[in-house]
Amino acid sequence: MPPEVRYDAKKLEQYAASTISKIQTQMEGLSPEDSLVVFSSLSVDTTQDANRSEDRTLQVLNSLISGQLASGSKILPSITGRAPEGSSAASTEAMLFLKSISAIQNELNIFLSRILTLSARLLGHEVSVKFLFEDVNLRPEIELESFRMIKQSRLTKELSMGMRPDEEVCILLTGSLPPKGYVPLSGTMFDVSGSLETTGNNYSNTTAADTGQTDSSQSTKDSQADEKGVPGKNK
Repeated sequence: MPPEVRYDAKKLEQYAASTISKIQTQMEGLSPEDSLVVFSSLSVDTTQDANRSEDRTLQVLNSLISGQLASGSKILPSITGRAPEGSSAASTEAMLFLKSISAIQNELNIFLSRILTLSARLLGHEVSVKFLFEDVNLRPEIELESFRMIKQSRLTKELSMGMRPDEEVCILLTGSLPPKGYVPLSGTMFDVSGSLETTGNNYSNTTAADTGQTDSSQSTKDSQADEKGVPGKNK
């Protein structure tokens, strides 16, 4: 502020109005990418209405930014951890995400299978190559073990009944062809009398019993006869 203005009330008023007008013009002409430098001669403060909350404003801005990020990355909000708290659509969005990945994998499987088949035939091998990605799963590795046991039990039973060839079962279980010295087992009925291994699988209702049978309820047990044949005494 010039010295000749500081002690003159009229000039001070004109100077303040002129300064405010200049600042207002500069602020209105700013773009989002422009930076604002403020010297110590000015103090900056925020104004807000009495019925407006800053927390609410920040929440709205955060939701807008999250929506733009989700739409730009083409990923559902639940997958990136930006879904609203307590969202009931999280499981649905996760399933849609898995299905979208599986759809892309199917196209890549076809594309890579054709490329590898063409390469093999150019080398003189009369074969067809089938390329497959591993199935996508969001469950942890330790939780998938029980599902793999059930799959292995089912495949060995189909192998024993001759419903699948030995090579296919070996590839599905180990990812490679049978080793040297392998004894063919397809159709030998070696595993027909057994039952599917479902114990230890928390997603099966037979997990409570070691015999593979569903545990009876307490009321059913109480109504059964004891070793003497007396009903209702099995407690």
